[in-house]
Amino acid sequence: MALNEFMLKDADVLESIDLSVDYFGNDASVDEHGEILLEVNRAELCVQSSLPAAEWWPTVHCMFGMQSCLTNGGAAGTSCQEAETGVDDDLAFAGGDRMAQLGGCECSLDGVADTCTSLHASKSWADLKAACDVDAEAKLSSARAVAADSGATMWVTVDGARVVYEEGGAYGGTNTAQGFGAWASRVMAVTCNAIVAKGQAAPESCAAYFP
Repeated sequence: MALNEFMLKDADVLESIDLSVDYFGNDASVDEHGEILLEVNRAELCVQSSLPAAEWWPTVHCMFGMQSCLTNGGAAGTSCQEAETGVDDDLAFAGGDRMAQLGGCECSLDGVADTCTSLHASKSWADLKAACDVDAEAKLSSARAVAADSGATMWVTVDGARVVYEEGGAYGGTNTAQGFGAWASRVMAVTCNAIVAKGQAAPESCAAYFP
């Protein structure tokens, strides 16, 4: 959520980078979250592999904001609006889509994917799902995530350099909005400098990160 707020919501930044997200699908992750994790991973990889970043990232961010709905059976007694508020999130972080846009959303994996693609993508979830075969990519994605994992809570790799969220004083506290925001701002600064180092013009959204 913090990365979207500080960086990835800006279209000019998305246009200037080659963004990709990998997903844990190893045994330890499945033991923790259940088999549904693999279905969620495949759904989000389907969106990522089928759409330009300006569409797939907002769609995946939208889905992430309603985590408690991401089950095929649906979350009994929960609406998409409730899930969006973060009421069931471990850290109580809310999503980013307007409540009025979620009125017709079904609180399930397919329901959320359908709603988020209708809000942010040029293709429907039904069409994307019918055309996607990402089983092999999901395994590769998980292998990359496991290989990169050093035990940190969060990290981003920018041109081979890792920007790690460090719990504690470095980013203003452990698992707080302030701490995540400080980390995301650091990621944005590193990204802006990497863009310029490649000879590209700095996106307007990077202006605050240069003297």
